[in-house]
Amino acid sequence: MAVTTYLQRDSKGVTAQLDDLRNLKDGWLDGDGLAPSHEGLNWLQAKFSDQYLDHLPLPRIYPTFEGGVQLEWSISPNDASLEINLSDRSGYWHNLNLRTDKDEERLLNLEDGGEWDWLSARLQFLTESAE
Repeated sequence: MAVTTYLQRDSKGVTAQLDDLRNLKDGWLDGDGLAPSHEGLNWLQAKFSDQYLDHLPLPRIYPTFEGGVQLEWSISPNDASLEINLSDRSGYWHNLNLRTDKDEERLLNLEDGGEWDWLSARLQFLTESAE
């Protein structure tokens, strides 16, 4: 990845969002909630850097109660998310078309580059068909 592309991506906050998650401690949600592991966040940052195509929209990243992370994209009329289990490197994709109420789901093995290719193709399609 080119240095300028990396800096552009960072300026939109992906690394900063993951760094914020590194500061969480167990109990971050009103005394409950597991903090994502630093190892898992490092893995996700490396995968994201290596596998996520530069021209795709960047997600908002949130912690999950179980110690994972959720990536979210609002690509009108679609609301898409990928809930990532950092322990087993899996992801649960969900997309809801708010206009048609059609939704789709898929389990992804995020150790498999082909699954990242599928994710990229899906996000590209949603972006191209956005209103």
